[in-house]
Order: sequence, then C-alpha cells, then structure tokens
Amino acid sequence: MKKFWIVFAVIAVIIGGGFGMLWYAFSSLEDTVSVDGGVLVWKVGGHYAEERDSSFWGQIQGRGEMTFSEVVFSLYRAADDDRITGLVMDMQSLATDWAKVEEIREAVAAFQASGKPVVAYFDAAGTRDYALACQADRIVASPEANVMVLGISAELAFMKETLNKLGMEADFVHVGAYKSAPERMTRTSASDANREMIGSIVDDRYRALTEMLAGSRGVSTEVVDGWVNHGMFDSPAAMAAGLIDTVMYYDDMFEQQFGDEDVTYLEDYQLDLPATHHTEHKVAIIHVSGVIMPGQSRFDRFQGQLAGSETVVEQLQAAGEDDDIGALILRVDSPGGSALASDLIWNEIRQLQVDKPVIISMSGMAASGDTIFRASATRFLPIPVP
Repeated sequence: MKKFWIVFAVIAVIIGGGFGMLWYAFSSLEDTVSVDGGVLVWKVGGHYAEERDSSFWGQIQGRGEMTFSEVVFSLYRAADDDRITGLVMDMQSLATDWAKVEEIREAVAAFQASGKPVVAYFDAAGTRDYALACQADRIVASPEANVMVLGISAELAFMKETLNKLGMEADFVHVGAYKSAPERMTRTSASDANREMIGSIVDDRYRALTEMLAGSRGVSTEVVDGWVNHGMFDSPAAMAAGLIDTVMYYDDMFEQQFGDEDVTYLEDYQLDLPATHHTEHKVAIIHVSGVIMPGQSRFDRFQGQLAGSETVVEQLQAAGEDDDIGALILRVDSPGGSALASDLIWNEIRQLQVDKPVIISMSGMAASGDTIFRASATRFLPIPVP
C-alpha cells in the first residue's frame, strides 16, 4: 500500500508539472495586448523586483507582478501617450525599498508634468504607501480607511547565541570598523561603529522622508513630525490633519474625477509595446541583482536572486559585440558578495569601456563588491534613465 501512494505521488507531480508547463507556455504567448486608453489604473503593491525569477516555479508563482523597470518605463511612456488621460494609484501595500519609492515618485512627477491628473486612493496605507501617494495631485481615502505614518526604523538580528546552542561558532575575517555584515553571526549586539552607521542611515532617511512629505503636502517638517508622533489616523482625523484631501469610496472618486472614461490597467499597458525601429542609439540594460557569486545567475530558495559572474560577463561581452548598442546601463541592486566574481565583472566593464560608455544605475543597495563597478563606471546615476 505504501508503494502505491509513492507511485501515486510521483505521477501526480509529473502530471501537475506537465499542466503547469502547458499553462506557462500558453500564457507566454500573450506578449502584447491592445488597449483603448483612458485612465491608467495602477494597483500599487508588492516589492517590484529588478528582475523576474526566470525559473519554472518562479514564473508560475510571480508572473503577475510587474518588475520595477516595467513600472517606471510604463509611467514615462504613458506621460507622452495621447490615449492616456490620467492616472489612479490604488494603494495596496507597497513593500519595495525606499530607493525605488523615490524613483517611482520621479516617474509619477514626469506623468504629472504632461498635464494629466494623478489621484491616489487607499483603504489603508503605511509609511511607504503614503510617501508615494503624496506625489499625487489628490489623495482620497475610503470612509473607514486608516493611514500610519510611523517614520523610519531599523532592526538588527544577532545569531551568535543560536549558533552556540547548536555547538557552532562563526569565523570571519573582519576588515575595518564599519564592515559589519559578519556581526550578526559573531556578536550578541551591535558594535559601536555599526550602531553609529545604522543610526546615521536611519536619521538621514527620516530627514528625507519628512522633507518629502512636507514638500508634497505643502506643510512644514514640524507638522510631519507631529504626524509621525501621532502614528495612526482614521479618515476623518487624517483629513483634519491635512494628510488626505477627500473621504469617499473608490467608485464615487472615479466617477467624480473621471466620469465614464475608459480604463486601462498598468499591467496591461506595459504589454502594449510600441513598434520598435532600428536606431543607432540603442541602450542595453544589464542587471546585477542579489548576492554576487561565481557561476551562472540563478534564484536560490534561501538566498533569493544570485548574480552570477559568468552570466553578467557573458551579457557584457554580448553588449560589446553588438554594433547596434551605443551605451550600457548596469543596474545594480546587490549587497555585494564574492571578491573573485566582482573582480571578473569589473574586468569586463573595463574592457567594454574602451568602445562604449558604461553607466551605473544604483537601486536599493549597492555595497561591498558593487563599489568596484561604481569606481569603474563612465558615469554614475542614482535614478533610472527613461
């Protein structure tokens, strides 16, 4: 009987995998869609990774979430698209890092500069949601909504005692007082240098947040400090304090602002790609996402996305050999990693620079080995190039 269930489980996995592959193959056929235009509706939520997990299971599990570049470039393109008349940001738990929040705000600002209205709506909003919503011309919350502006914090976890209980001890070579990554394995609390560094980052991020919200809402930073100290607001309190502009349900907001205009969802709009034309000024984008390791880029269930030096070097070589590519953007979102792998990528960048400019675009993190890329770049940009 036991053998029967083992065989049954194996067959079930094979059949399920087969259906999954068929589903993925058919869904991949929909590379473009046709849109009617009207109001662009963006359901804002999730992490907006730099790259998709290209593995089979990653495609099945995460196919519906847009990548960061898809979001940003779609907003820039929609700004100049006469079919698009406005933008609604339906805030639904944004979880991306602060660097991406700032870059997305820049894209929304470009959309606004075209003269098209931008409305942000939410039933609930955290600090990141609200920071992005503030870029809109108008913020609308449902009658029973709540908004939390909680400021900036950092949490550090230390595993030394956990390892001790397992009879293990971490052994790292420590270089420099502020090279603190191994501390989570070798200490029970933060060193003075690490605490100073984290405190400086949090203070800087908080200043940037208060200035961002104050500038967007037309209030002083002292008023924003008051919002943070208050913490949570319901809709009436948020409106009285100046955090939002209107209290109403989504359907009422849409009818009042846009009437019976057509609706195009952002995830559909990004598939409605314009016809491509041959140009002498093509720019390639290569991603360095995740921990830098030797070998091929891949997705690891424990470490997440890994940037393999072999993959990145091959992509750099291909860009160098392509005469249609006039420049390269290396988009970095990585905590660093292998010194060997970083050096191999650096060497290929240096060779590519002989013929073509290389621009580094830094995302949420570019640390350790990534500093080699920045040092070798022709130009460094902290924001995306539309």
